[in-house]
Amino acid sequence: MSDLKSIVQPIRGQLENAIKKETSGPFNLPKKLIYDHVMPLRVNVTTSAESCYFEMLQGGKVQLHQGSDASPDVTIRTDLAVLKELLLNQSRRLFEDAEKHEKIAVTADTWKGEQAVSQVRQLFSKAP
Repeated sequence: MSDLKSIVQPIRGQLENAIKKETSGPFNLPKKLIYDHVMPLRVNVTTSAESCYFEMLQGGKVQLHQGSDASPDVTIRTDLAVLKELLLNQSRRLFEDAEKHEKIAVTADTWKGEQAVSQVRQLFSKAP
């Protein structure tokens, strides 16, 4: 497994759990139907040396693939060290500082991506 893939692998499970939590239960049925209708959603994670991508599927399943998807919905570009630090600390302040200093860039590549960018930002910013 590549360095990048091993760093982001734990995120796959976190994403899957968060999606399933948000779309489960009788009161969340409309959310689940909308979610399943717009899936799949693909998020490329790219460093200067390597890339991988998350593929969010219907039913809340999340897969992690080596390489880049040719038509991603969201693209995250950063250095491996910056990514490691942001995922380890999950601090909004650190993430915003990294964006401000162009150490990380999160861009929406599609309409679906525009809807998902805020969720991607939350992934890096769980703590104050």
